[in-house]
Parts: sequence; C-alpha cells; structure tokens
Amino acid sequence: MAKPASSTERSTDRWRRRFQPTTMTKDYQLFVGDVYLKYLQNAGEVTAKGINLAFRANPTERLGIAGGLGLNRTTFTKYENSVNPGIDYTGNRVPYAPEFTANLALDYAFDLAEGWGQLIPRAGMTYAGSVFFDETNTIGQKGFFLVDLGLSWKVSEQVVADVFVNNVFDETYAVYGFTEATYGNLYQLGTGRAFGGRVSFKF
Repeated sequence: MAKPASSTERSTDRWRRRFQPTTMTKDYQLFVGDVYLKYLQNAGEVTAKGINLAFRANPTERLGIAGGLGLNRTTFTKYENSVNPGIDYTGNRVPYAPEFTANLALDYAFDLAEGWGQLIPRAGMTYAGSVFFDETNTIGQKGFFLVDLGLSWKVSEQVVADVFVNNVFDETYAVYGFTEATYGNLYQLGTGRAFGGRVSFKF
C-alpha cells in the first residue's frame, strides 16, 4: 500500500489526473486453489475501469498539501476454470484490488535561527478500501485508515534529519489471507506502530 509523501519544495499548485477507460484483459492469470496446492491458471476475462487524481499545492510559502484519490472497479466478466469447469465466479471482484483509495499529507516549514535551517513537521493519512484475498470473494480485509507523523530538521539542502511514527494508532489490518481446513481463516498482518529515524546527506 502507497504512503502519502511529504515534500517541502516550493512550487505552484500541481494537479495530475488519469482516467482509466474500461479495459478488458483476456486470459487473466492468478494463483488459485488450496493454500498448500496453489497453481497459476488463466481465469478468463477481467474488466477494469476507474480514475486516479493527485495534487500537490503550496497555499503559502511554508505550507504544503498533497493528496490523492483513486476509484477502481475490477471484476471477472467471464470466469473460466479449466481444472473445475463447473466453478463460475463471473461478477466477483479481482483479488487485491480496492475500489477506493485516498491519501492526504500536510507539512509546514518553520525557520530556525540563522544557520540552523528549518523544522518541518508533517502528517499523513491514507485510506484503503476493502479487498478480497481470493477469487471466491469469501476472505478479505475491510477498509482501514493509517496515520503517520514525522518531523524533519532541514539543516541545509545537503543535510536532513528525520524522525517519524508510522501507523500512529497501531491499526490492525491484513495484507494477505487464506482459508485453512483445520484452522479456518488465517491472515498475515501489516506493520503495526513503528518508530524510526534517518539522516540524509547529499553531495
């Protein structure tokens, strides 16, 4: 999942948009079957349509705002299963394809005493809509929010120190899941709250 990116560049407002007209993929391939016996197969025809919007704006010299929005609908429009011809998942959503995603990031630059550079606090939020982890659409993850915070000390254009907290509220979410006969639904969880820091040098 993409994180919102903060930036302290000073620029005019920028907008990007990408419309995805209806696209059709024949002989779409994916892994199917029991978790212990998964195999790659052609699953027939998939149709996708959607739109992605992204922007970066600087309302003032110090304030930066960035965000994005994605709407996507990807479904099996002609499901085929050569191993089990009687199975038909036509109309089901394609695994790992959220219908809605969004992100928003803010940063603000504070000037320090001469020669000490800038302090730049930042905050970011991402939302990922619900997804399914298999073609049967029986196991998946509901939509969830993640919030990240950070602080940069921009000593100069060449030296920047950062500290950050990702997933501030320690949101529990799954990035993968499967059904096991004995234990039922099992999930691999995403990264919980994480602290970190880094120092960047440019030469």
